[in-house]
Amino acid sequence: IPGNSAILSFHVGDTNLLCWVISKNKLDYVKIPYSDSLVTHIMELNRELQSNDAFNTTSTRTHARILYRHLIQPLEEKLIPFDQLMIIPDDELSYIPFEFLIDSSDQYLIKKFAISFNYSCSLLKKPPAQKQKRNYSILAYAPYSGDVPPGSLPVLPASKKEVEGLKGMLLIGNRATKESFIQSAPGFNILHLATHAKANDKEPLQSYIAFYPVHPDSPAKDRLYIPDIYS
Repeated sequence: IPGNSAILSFHVGDTNLLCWVISKNKLDYVKIPYSDSLVTHIMELNRELQSNDAFNTTSTRTHARILYRHLIQPLEEKLIPFDQLMIIPDDELSYIPFEFLIDSSDQYLIKKFAISFNYSCSLLKKPPAQKQKRNYSILAYAPYSGDVPPGSLPVLPASKKEVEGLKGMLLIGNRATKESFIQSAPGFNILHLATHAKANDKEPLQSYIAFYPVHPDSPAKDRLYIPDIYS
């Protein structure tokens, strides 16, 4: 673990939430009360962020402030030495866009830390050193970087900047279609997708990654579903 980084590994219990704070030289933890009302705020924030119109409303910001107060504020003193966080959520916490949580000074968490996510600390184990250095090829897509047809998923204005610095094949805007991805992806070993995606817990096979809406009247045609990925 780099010296400026900390891992926040959350574990949900019946009445308490345990958060391990793991850094290069220290292992610490904080116990946080966990109630049904907190779960309600989590699910409401997730639901509202699914709406194109709700991203910056008073309601979503209220949920984001409450979740910061309960989940991050108890950890603030322990996070002072760090500027990078790897978050390992658990259960309902997986629905939270932690970057969107807002502190008492009205600042997003992403403004204070570089944030990444993982499923488990066990996945951080370094692979054995390779004898030969490999040259990796990159394919990057940013389909929602600019204008999209009315009724489509909202524009992601920063997605173009996200991929512009990558050295590889970049497809932006209306060039970033599902069809081109299916044709091109097998020829690359790093795929960077700066776009919308949705996980469907009730029907997992309906989870998808969104590409440029070539068919705005039939959005399913522009979404990469799990069966597409399998094949």
